[in-house]
Amino acid sequence: MSVSFRAKPSLVAYLTCGDPDLSTSREVALAAIEAGAEVLELGVPFSDPVADGPVIQRASERALRNHVSLEDVLKLAAEIRSESDAGQIIFTYLNPIMRMGVAKFAAAAANAGVDGALVTDLPVEEAGEYLKHMRKHDLATPAPSDDWQTYCPNASTLNSLVAQADEEKAIARIVRRQVHRLNSLRAS
Repeated sequence: MSVSFRAKPSLVAYLTCGDPDLSTSREVALAAIEAGAEVLELGVPFSDPVADGPVIQRASERALRNHVSLEDVLKLAAEIRSESDAGQIIFTYLNPIMRMGVAKFAAAAANAGVDGALVTDLPVEEAGEYLKHMRKHDLATPAPSDDWQTYCPNASTLNSLVAQADEEKAIARIVRRQVHRLNSLRAS
């Protein structure tokens, strides 16, 4: 990946691939990189995006009407990789990976040139097989912030956290701490 988040703040751009179509998604991704994005989160459309807000939910619906799949997103990632070394993260739910097969997904992601994946609904403590295959291909895997390292020893390089109702206060505290860290980095 072209960026080290510990060294400086970086622009990360998200797009739902296939909305309105894959060709436009490619153009938007390359334009985002040209505008300064150092990392792209390539969203895989999903039929039940419970961790996403209404804008991404509607984008997923439109992309699904275009029959965009995880395989299509990986092909798009390979096209983008051929033109840029910006970081690329597949942003997905677990179901599309399970349908493809975890081992096949990790190999296909590595072959496409992506740097890793954020799987929004995969609990780190249940991620053993996923982590094994992703690490085999030297791909970044979901990791909670430093506060969660004690609870999730399998975590590695990227932050991904989906709020549950009973966790909101703890998450709010962690978010405040991360904002404070970001502001400190910006000030230096």
